[in-house]
Amino acid sequence: MASFGDGTLNPLIGDGLYFGGDYNPEQWDRETWVEDADLMRKARVNLVSVGIFSWSRIETSEGKYDFEWLDEVLNLLLDRGVYVDLATATASPPAWLIKSDPTVLPVDHDGRRLSFGARQTYCPNSESFRSAASRLVEELVIRYNDFPGLKMWHVSNEYGCHVSRCYCDNCAAKFRLWLQKRYGGIEALNHAWGSAFWSQLYGGFDEINPPRIAPTFANPTQQLDYYRFASDSLRELYEMEAAIIRGHSDKPITTNYMGFFKGVDQFAWRGVGDFVSLDSYPDPHAAQVHVDAAAGYDLTRSVAEGEPWLLMEQAPSAVNWRGINGVKKPGQMRALSLSAVARGANGVMFFQWRAAKAGAEKFHSAMLPHAGAESRIYKEVQQLGDDLTKLSGVASAKVSASVAIVFDWNNWWAIELDSHPTDHIFYLLSIRKFYGSLQRMGITCDFVSPKDDLSKYKAVVAPNLYLCDRDFAKSLTSYVDGGGALLGTYFTGIVDQNDHVVLGGYPGYLRDLFGVLVEEFAPLRPGDGFDFSLVNSPTIHRGTLWSEVVSPTTASVLAKSNDEVGVDSLGVGQGGVLFENSFGRGRALYLATEVEDDFLDIVVERLLGDKFERSASEEVEVVERGQYTFVINHGVEVDFSLNHRQRDLLSGRVLEEAVSLKPYDVLVLEDV
Repeated sequence: MASFGDGTLNPLIGDGLYFGGDYNPEQWDRETWVEDADLMRKARVNLVSVGIFSWSRIETSEGKYDFEWLDEVLNLLLDRGVYVDLATATASPPAWLIKSDPTVLPVDHDGRRLSFGARQTYCPNSESFRSAASRLVEELVIRYNDFPGLKMWHVSNEYGCHVSRCYCDNCAAKFRLWLQKRYGGIEALNHAWGSAFWSQLYGGFDEINPPRIAPTFANPTQQLDYYRFASDSLRELYEMEAAIIRGHSDKPITTNYMGFFKGVDQFAWRGVGDFVSLDSYPDPHAAQVHVDAAAGYDLTRSVAEGEPWLLMEQAPSAVNWRGINGVKKPGQMRALSLSAVARGANGVMFFQWRAAKAGAEKFHSAMLPHAGAESRIYKEVQQLGDDLTKLSGVASAKVSASVAIVFDWNNWWAIELDSHPTDHIFYLLSIRKFYGSLQRMGITCDFVSPKDDLSKYKAVVAPNLYLCDRDFAKSLTSYVDGGGALLGTYFTGIVDQNDHVVLGGYPGYLRDLFGVLVEEFAPLRPGDGFDFSLVNSPTIHRGTLWSEVVSPTTASVLAKSNDEVGVDSLGVGQGGVLFENSFGRGRALYLATEVEDDFLDIVVERLLGDKFERSASEEVEVVERGQYTFVINHGVEVDFSLNHRQRDLLSGRVLEEAVSLKPYDVLVLEDV
């Protein structure tokens, strides 16, 4: 069995694969509870999350608790072999708490206090909220810790989903304390914030407020620090509840992250819970929804430091909150679910079990839809339950990756601040493009933070690393010097951790590593671009979005502009577009513009130093998890070749040479 670094067992290994979803019995009568429990057993559901939004049903008024209904529900479930991921119910405070202290409600950037009547209507720094939530958690843990059906604790829900940052006076007071701890003295803060600019010098921390709406651009470092503070404030809530639970219980603890969600620095939250969980809602209308989903899965596994994780929520079909809510095609839900297992998930869960008949989420799909148990969706749920039962042995296997993409929340916050050369750089789009290139080559990758060890990776991609402090620059330099291969892109190495420009020419601390000097950059207007080619190649490629006055110092030019007239007007300088620098025992490539996928693949292949056999279709996902190979067809019918005889765990068939895959077919192969 796998274990954490401290030697404790990973709580997601030992029980096979979990299967189930959010269950909200407070919305239904007792007769429905019995029907639900029976249908769960029929579908092989073995775990449900209960109580996420039930605070007002559990604590009907301050200090008055009603647990009888919850006792009955949990025992009904246990009688059918369904265990519980019991929520602390703190995700949405009740009306009586808001009435007793209206300052529990959050305040937005424009100074408006938000109203009760939705969910997540709380300021994370409200002492009234924290006190009430703490009392509720303690009551729940004391009552249910010894319940035999309890598998794990579910703390709150989707931290920051609707209110990533509150700007109220509670937060202002806590922000000042956070800044004092970070900087020590006001002089250090003034230096870090560049407060001499626009006469923003502070005489004391009591003069500082959150970066609320102002006449024009707020101080960039103040904004960046507030993102950090807001993420830390939400983490404090998680830590608060986790500490209460651990005071009475030894059951594992988790909360559900949301993948590439800007408000929460998941790498900085490592160590709070016992394992990592994900809510995944890629748009079925997206051109490559399976790649979007896979990226979230790989990020979650990376946050979990390679340990198994739990897919806590996904939609069986459509959600309710997009402008147009796309429906998953027959078989697509199964394919995306098993993709999560392929990429390290030890459980597949949904929001939710039974479709609601009232409220804002009544049109969100569910395992048991409005049409009932004879529906297509419920039958697909049954099939998935059967599949996961057959794959229980996969739970002890892990995913390994030899390539990593740098993903840094601090850089994300900083690069998308205002008053920049262009507002058309979107960090996630850059990450997604490089991730897509690796997927087209059949390469599974990790995501790494600036604090992670890079030495185990053959290659590292660091798109648009605008914010790169001296420590991470040293880490990247050491990695390449030791034999690694690094790919960086335009608008990299511009500022340090305080959002101060690193002087002397871009890319700042990384100039010697990339062997280039960027004197100036010239963002391009939508629709503008320039032609370029690899040296000694007639094939023309297109650069868009960005151009730079960049000169090689020690790097070789691998690609340059073809239009010497256009070069000057675009600001591309000497025309260099792609550079490669030998450094120590490794190599560093620098890409100075935005490129289309065909050239991006050329660059990534150059980085890796290998030629890759493309899949029969880039819609075929192939992932190795330990000794198991997952083959998932997300596109049209295609033939898939096998190198040797293997057994498909799902069908039980022994396969040889080639097999025809229909859309959304899945194989899970092991050697015979």
